[in-house]
Amino acid sequence: MLRKKLCLGLLVCLITTFYSTAQQETLMFDILHKDRKIGELHATKNIDDSLTTYTSNTEISTKIITSINVLYSYHVVYKNNKLKEAKTLIKVNDKIRTQAHTIYRDGAYYFSEKENNSQRLDTKKISYSTVKLMFEEPKNVTSLFAEEHGNFHKLDYVTQHTYKKTIPGESRKENTYTYKKGTLVKGILDVGIISFELQKATP
Repeated sequence: MLRKKLCLGLLVCLITTFYSTAQQETLMFDILHKDRKIGELHATKNIDDSLTTYTSNTEISTKIITSINVLYSYHVVYKNNKLKEAKTLIKVNDKIRTQAHTIYRDGAYYFSEKENNSQRLDTKKISYSTVKLMFEEPKNVTSLFAEEHGNFHKLDYVTQHTYKKTIPGESRKENTYTYKKGTLVKGILDVGIISFELQKATP
């Protein structure tokens, strides 16, 4: 009887470990500028019970008049499909351009940038943000939270499985995202420093 219980316990542990491992998804994208590869984006989505963690790391190296090296890093955590915390770091030629932090505490969201004091955001729930665009087609989503800026960007349906994100303000930069089977396969992005195409890498 004891041996059966031990075997059963071991089996449960193995199943749990396998299930946990199966909840991680990894994507890779090539970054193209004028049909030339200038970088890569690696993104992961990890589900652990009620927590879903997204990470995204982008490295771009190119030369437009002068050499440009850009690093984008996102670490975003959701709990029960509600944003819990988001950290964003952007470096250009090894100098910090953006360092943003969003956190949910005491029933409210707070956003801070670099060493500035945090400001309370006028929203009660954030269920979709920029980092999710790589993993989840934004069906029925009309606006999303931008972890980098601490505000909401408009999202419009363009055509079948293609969406346009508009950044508010004077620039009104537009980015487009195209999906296949619910996962991003192509993006055309204007990030200010440079415009580029995001293309899902083939295994």
